[in-house]
Amino acid sequence: SGEQVVHEGDLDFTAKPEKGRLVLRAPEDYDCAAELIHLGRFLIVRDNSYCGGANVRFIGVYQRG
Repeated sequence: SGEQVVHEGDLDFTAKPEKGRLVLRAPEDYDCAAELIHLGRFLIVRDNSYCGGANVRFIGVYQRG
């Protein structure tokens, strides 16, 4: 007890963005899908919750430091 469990996931795709938008879809035998939108210094990321282990999500707004 007191031990923390770490859940991991990644987005490992080769894709080309179109007009600041990148849509990622895994092959048919996996359900992972995600969308990344580049707006100025911001990157908006949203997935379908099937891209990693339990409780792993790729969702948020990121900005360059």
